[in-house]
Amino acid sequence: MRRGQSLLRPHRLHLYQILANEAGVPHWKVSLAYGIIQAAVAVLAAFLARHGPWAVLTMLASVFAFWTVIQYWIMHRYLALPKGAE
Repeated sequence: MRRGQSLLRPHRLHLYQILANEAGVPHWKVSLAYGIIQAAVAVLAAFLARHGPWAVLTMLASVFAFWTVIQYWIMHRYLALPKGAE
């Protein structure tokens, strides 16, 4: 919505599509990486669950922050977005 795009129309600005289409990474590698990341987060959450919900929430917040920085960097690298356009 911030980019003025309709939510009802397809677009190619998801990280998966940027990696597969703009960066030229094969789809299977992007899918495999997503699966590995999801599995690692799930295993880590299960391990941290015995330390209480705050440990899990802290880990999830940290992963989210890291993922946001990575996505921001990749979008600016492959889409050449001007500063403030994300």
